[in-house]
Amino acid sequence: MRRNPHADPLPGDIFIAPNGHVYEIQERFVAVDESGKETPSLQAKRTKPQAEPEILRTSVSVICAKMRGSTISQQSKEQDISWKMVKRVQG
Repeated sequence: MRRNPHADPLPGDIFIAPNGHVYEIQERFVAVDESGKETPSLQAKRTKPQAEPEILRTSVSVICAKMRGSTISQQSKEQDISWKMVKRVQG
């Protein structure tokens, strides 16, 4: 089974969005809210032209929406797509 980086980004994936922003996926984590609800999330470094890089920590769905229509510049060699062993973060 081949992983679709646009649907399930992993650390090491790098995307170039149509607006020129570059997203480098750095980390996966699961955000856990007060009620115990778990949300698969990512940390990504976003670089905009002529701007300082910024760190985004948000849900996978938000990151994927921001990268919609992007091209894959680099794909992670990692193939593990299980969220069971990913660290949990209270948030």
